[in-house]
Amino acid sequence: MHQPTIGSMNFSGQSTINPSLRSLYPLIYKLHKGNTVDIDQATKYFGKTLHDKLYQHCVNLMKKYKYLTKLEVSYLHATLSGIVNMLNKQDNTLMNFIPDNTVSEVSSVAKGIVDIQQLRVIDVLDHLYTVYHNRGIQGLRVESILKKASIISQGGINAETSIEYKVYDIMEVIINELEYGNWCTSSKSETDCLFYWKNILHIISERRMIHKKGELTSTATKFERVINEYEFGETNKNVSGRKIDLLIQTTSVNIQNKPEVFDLSSMEFKKSGSDDIYLISQQNKNIRTMKSVLASLLATTNHIDVVLGMDIVGVSGYMFAVLPYEGVTFATNVTDDKIVFLPVNKYDLDDFLDKKKYVLPLLFTYKVK
Repeated sequence: MHQPTIGSMNFSGQSTINPSLRSLYPLIYKLHKGNTVDIDQATKYFGKTLHDKLYQHCVNLMKKYKYLTKLEVSYLHATLSGIVNMLNKQDNTLMNFIPDNTVSEVSSVAKGIVDIQQLRVIDVLDHLYTVYHNRGIQGLRVESILKKASIISQGGINAETSIEYKVYDIMEVIINELEYGNWCTSSKSETDCLFYWKNILHIISERRMIHKKGELTSTATKFERVINEYEFGETNKNVSGRKIDLLIQTTSVNIQNKPEVFDLSSMEFKKSGSDDIYLISQQNKNIRTMKSVLASLLATTNHIDVVLGMDIVGVSGYMFAVLPYEGVTFATNVTDDKIVFLPVNKYDLDDFLDKKKYVLPLLFTYKVK
């Protein structure tokens, strides 16, 4: 969870539920079931707000629903959820109706959320980069072990929260994967990649964070699904949230002073070589999950303005922000061109340790504060 400094009144912690779009849900449910629907019965909005633009775009797509491609249906579902996906602007026809100044302002705020100039992380990386080039991977292992021991022996430093300790701990995990993970000679599954990422994120996050792996159900999206099916009719006998691969949660106390689990972020993992349509469809699913997470958090606190998610293909991917703007939820990149990845060979390790690549500093911004 991050709270950027937002100077514009357009950015709001208000609920992201869009009443006008919800009026289309009964129609999309019927279309999904293969029923004939007269889309002209939908209420017509001719305003110029973002709400109106999303609504009219959905109506236009629903009029030709049976001719839509899988990719177009995926974007339609995201738009019906009140989401503008800016991650693949060239594929999302909705972007043709979003004003340039809106795109610019949302992008600017998102890029101000992350702090890749984390000097403590960069200083340690600079040191490790020199060690690796002078003494090789075994020298890197020895240095990481000795530095961790030195930090622990100082007594006054909490090893669990020390940035330096975490970086050295991460290096040990990476070195073990490079030496024993057999990444270069075998085909790795999504599960292999997920476990690698989970081990790194577990170190970066504080102990109070919960990392759940596998095809999981988000609590935030389950609540939204229950509301939808109560109001518009049952579409699945077993109501559940959207399935995700890695869910980051935390526990806190609710207003009844009882412990409660809160969803904070999600990660989707796809196998290397997956086709683009599948990747973008999964991306839209992850964004919808993150939108539900944001809406759930907005309902419980006024200290949250934005949430961060990640999409991973193999061991590399990108980080994105989900934030509200004028009552609509936007998903956008937090950096222009920087990707996040984990090393699987010595060449990757060289890039990973290069402070100019900002890979590890960017990952540390994913830590939920």
